[in-house]
Formats: sequence, structure tokens, C-alpha cells
Amino acid sequence: QSTRVFYNTDEDFERGGRDLYAKVRQQGIGSIESFWRRKNGQPFQVLITACAMDPSDPILITFTISDITELKQAQGRVNMLSQAIEQSPVAVVVTDTKGAIEYVNPRFTELTGYEASDVMGRNPRILKSKNTSREEYAELWKIISAGGQWQGQFLNRKKNGQYYWELSSISPIRNEHGVITHFVAVKED
Repeated sequence: QSTRVFYNTDEDFERGGRDLYAKVRQQGIGSIESFWRRKNGQPFQVLITACAMDPSDPILITFTISDITELKQAQGRVNMLSQAIEQSPVAVVVTDTKGAIEYVNPRFTELTGYEASDVMGRNPRILKSKNTSREEYAELWKIISAGGQWQGQFLNRKKNGQYYWELSSISPIRNEHGVITHFVAVKED
């Protein structure tokens, strides 16, 4: 029986075969993503990988079908979260555990005047106005390093030297084992 029974439409079946066989003829291997249908009619997403058993004669081909539905759903959630942070009305800064900046969103750039390339690998102390005491910073680090959340205000300085007040909340980011890997700061002017 033909694999057509798995595809939702004749067009999907024909496109899949055409694209996949073309890749195998050209490269000996190829893959495509498609939507298939379970026996109960439920759609699911698949990755179809095809490989010629003999690259010099791509007549005999093996196929591997992988259900990528959950992967695609997870990618969709990651994309949505990424867009939410990128479009957030508050500045977001992610640092490693030593405080080196690994990510800033566009609102951070608007607020501070620093481009992402200006701050990558640097410590957020570049914003310091010398208005916050060493003891306050030490307390902040003590709290977040122990896994707590710190909230407070800073009088900071933009790239152009102008001062501004920010309300900041800094929290640890933990991996699947509960180990702190990063810190995230959410900052509002």
C-alpha cells in the first residue's frame, strides 16, 4: 500500500515525494517535514529522512519517519517566549553567574543607549552612577547567589551620561537540576 494514506492531501504527498527524491538523487540523502494523519484522523508532524542504500544507484532507498509534533510545539513556545521578551516594554538583561551580560532586549538599548554589542560580556556595573553603596551590591549578590529574588531601585547612568532611576528585579535562572546557571534582571525606567 502507498504511503499516500498517511498524507492529508494529494498535493502534500506529491510535493513530499518530489522534494525528497530530488534530494536523494542529488545528495544521496535528504529530509523533509510534512503533516501526516494517524489512523484515527489526528494530524501530526513528521520528519521524513531518506537515504539511498547505494549512493551510485539511488533506486533502493531507506526511509526513517520521526514524529516531531512535540518538538514543533516546543519550538513554537520558545519562539513565542522569545518574541515576548524581544517586544517587552521593560528592559531584560541576562547574565552568567559571574555577572557577564549574555543578552539584552531592544528595550534595554532604548533605555540605556547601549547597543547589545556594547555590553556583551561586560558587567551591568557599566550603568553604575556611584549612588548605590558597595554594601547594597554585596547584599544583592548574596540574595541572588543563594537563589533568592532581589528587588530594588538604582540611580543608573545611560551611555550618554544622563542619569535615570530604574526599578529592578533580579532572579536566578536554574537548569533542570536546580543549579543556578544565569541571572535575569527585569528593569523599568
